[in-house]
Amino acid sequence: MREQLGKVKLKELTAGDVQETLDVLATRLSTRSLQIIRNCLERAIRHAEVRDLVGQNVAALVKAPVGRPGRPSYAPSWDMPPSGQGRPRRAAAAMTARVRASS
Repeated sequence: MREQLGKVKLKELTAGDVQETLDVLATRLSTRSLQIIRNCLERAIRHAEVRDLVGQNVAALVKAPVGRPGRPSYAPSWDMPPSGQGRPRRAAAAMTARVRASS
């Protein structure tokens, strides 16, 4: 993101600049990551808006594009194997180990 928007002054930033940057990032990141980036940018510009540093929040005018698929969920679901088989057990064991280590 810095490569695309880093040299643009905040007052000169356009919705097109933001959309173009998000479109470039969509080739590498998941849809959720793009949503988080757009929301973060919108909040930062909103703070600048409050301080009269910008006229309009251009990030609010843009929708995050669809990115790459995210990682599969490890949350239990009805179509998973019975308890004790598969990844959820390993994930639970890892979490238990982390809790014990922090105690």
